[in-house]
Amino acid sequence: MTDVAAAWRAFREFLDVEIEGLVPEPDVDGFIVQWGRYSWQGGRQCVSFTRQLAVPSGSGDPQPDYWQVDLTLVFDDAAGLAVLESGHQSDTGFYFRPVGPQRDDAVVEAGRHLQLDAALTVRPAHSKLSFDRVC
Repeated sequence: MTDVAAAWRAFREFLDVEIEGLVPEPDVDGFIVQWGRYSWQGGRQCVSFTRQLAVPSGSGDPQPDYWQVDLTLVFDDAAGLAVLESGHQSDTGFYFRPVGPQRDDAVVEAGRHLQLDAALTVRPAHSKLSFDRVC
């Protein structure tokens, strides 16, 4: 992925897709945008777009399994990305609003962060798309 703005548009469209078969609980389908400099990315600046889903456990356990679809964009140091390290906040926090107008409002709110705005204009050095069970 070389175009962060295109990745953000695709992520927004993905967030509009209603997914069937999820566990009926309040935090069943959510998203978060994260940024910062992480050791597991060689200390490089990163931005991640993540959607988390609660799915029924394959073992019959009443506790759901949580899965995340995550796009991580890794950047070489750039003056325009200094904002990724400013302030105390390193993410938007999770939004668990239902697909539709409430989710749309959450996406707009998440998009107002200066860190995301800065990343939209810089070409990443590399990216990684993953789909992993997180707990």
